[in-house]
Amino acid sequence: GISGDWTRVAVADTEGDSAKQCCGATFGDVAVPQGVGSFGHCTVTPPYTTEMFVELVHDVAHSRVPGEDRPLYDVLVIDSLTHVWIGEGGVLDSVDKHRNGMDGWRENTPRYRRMVDAIRLAPIHVLFTLRAKTKYAVEGITTPDGRTKMGKVEKAGEAPVFRDGIDYAKVHVINNSFPLQPQNVYMTPRGHVYAPGDLWQTDFST
Repeated sequence: GISGDWTRVAVADTEGDSAKQCCGATFGDVAVPQGVGSFGHCTVTPPYTTEMFVELVHDVAHSRVPGEDRPLYDVLVIDSLTHVWIGEGGVLDSVDKHRNGMDGWRENTPRYRRMVDAIRLAPIHVLFTLRAKTKYAVEGITTPDGRTKMGKVEKAGEAPVFRDGIDYAKVHVINNSFPLQPQNVYMTPRGHVYAPGDLWQTDFST
């Protein structure tokens, strides 16, 4: 994977310590250690302010191995970042506390951007999950007299519970092996996924 060493992965858990359930579990050919040798875990509780997440990213990224001048962690996983948007103390909560909504956004948009920059510019890999909601599409129907009325409402997949407009880097899934890669193990060098042999699928969304 990105690190190759579970002890160099930090997990910031906003989901009631649900990440701990992964310890000792096996996902395909990947076994997550339990106890010594597993990932670092911290519980994140309200208020979920943007400043708290900026500080979290900074503290993990600049943690050092005791007695050595090298990073303690290679990877930070935030599960999930949705709370900074809709949670207590999050962006929407802060905006709602202003009597004037425009003033609320004027104050909170720069705070939100500073958090995104902290994640984007961190010297370690920062991964985050987002809660999902069902997205719906409404079919418009034109009547014989030229008017438009609402037709069927259908599910149109899932959408993240987060602010629109955040940029995500494209990840390429490659049907080939990376040098020294075992045939039954995914590898993600340089942010792309190498899926050799039986690991390859024409559609990874299913």
